[in-house]
Amino acid sequence: MTTRRTGFTLIELLVVIAIIATLIGMLLPAVQKAREAAARLQCQNNLKQIGLAFLNYESGSGSLPPLRANSVGTSWAVTILPMIEQNNLFLRFDVNDAYVMNAAAVDFPVKLYQCPTARASRPGTRSEDGDLWDSAEWTLGGGSGGNRFNVVRGATGDYAVCLGDSGRFGRSDDMAFAALCAQRFGNDSDGNKREVWALIGGDIDGMPPFHNVGGYDLSPSPSQTMMGGPSGNGAIDGRGISILGITDGTSNTVLAGEKHVQNGTEGRGVFSAQALNGGSASAQVGYDNSIYNGQYFHGCARPMGPYFPIARSPNESGWKFGSRHDGGHVNFVFCDGHVRSIKNTASPAVQWMLSVRNDGGVLPADY
Repeated sequence: MTTRRTGFTLIELLVVIAIIATLIGMLLPAVQKAREAAARLQCQNNLKQIGLAFLNYESGSGSLPPLRANSVGTSWAVTILPMIEQNNLFLRFDVNDAYVMNAAAVDFPVKLYQCPTARASRPGTRSEDGDLWDSAEWTLGGGSGGNRFNVVRGATGDYAVCLGDSGRFGRSDDMAFAALCAQRFGNDSDGNKREVWALIGGDIDGMPPFHNVGGYDLSPSPSQTMMGGPSGNGAIDGRGISILGITDGTSNTVLAGEKHVQNGTEGRGVFSAQALNGGSASAQVGYDNSIYNGQYFHGCARPMGPYFPIARSPNESGWKFGSRHDGGHVNFVFCDGHVRSIKNTASPAVQWMLSVRNDGGVLPADY
């Protein structure tokens, strides 16, 4: 009489485990690919909703939202909050104040402003520095001397509006000038802060600030005349562009897209978050301060063109559009509300025509 075997041998178990491991190894790339496809779709949907919010604002006001509410105020990301069902958060802001005066509101992130893929590679949801304010002059903290330099840490986001083909001053991202501004901000004895106002304000709307910034005197004077041109040449500038002003056509002009942030600079702006004892603030390379900050608008806006080409790698430096998605494409929403991706290898001429609202160029069929 033979005994019937009811179990498996060790060899058989090892074979089964090896087969399962092989199948999992074959399946994992497909799962990751599906997850990335879902994340890309969510990113595109976020941009679609942002574009629709801009168009809803335009239908009521006659122009697209300006880059910021006032010369030193909150950004477009605050202005469109009622259009993306975030009115309760909007009511926490006072758009008549400077950005830094809204410290109780700026720390709340909005999921619509976050790309799933980019968030997976970035620590936290708020800026660590770059949103600088001076408690001695603006009396926000009541301090002076050793308590002079502080930061307001605001919520970050992964999308930026398009300023056109140029950025701060002319056609270069002049970090040397930013460093000079920071130095003179720290050492300024006459109180006019001319270079700082130029850095954070004049190149977009060309107007001196006339808004509430605490105890700081911002009455207009020659020493506070802003530097730079009156507006950019993109769909978004400091005053708000009418749809009729986009003469290249709304379907040919970029409104907003994924913003590039260099690896290791997440949450950084130009100014370092060091608390200095009456000395010079230090400048650093970074463009990821709060998306709500229209005062230092580099965290909520980007130029695109020959001098600011789309980033091809997360390790690139510079103030650019770019994506953390695979495949070499960056998602954008256009001024008519449609969303599409643009190759990060698109020619400088094509990037220029896409970013400028009135260049008169003819786009190729495939970009």
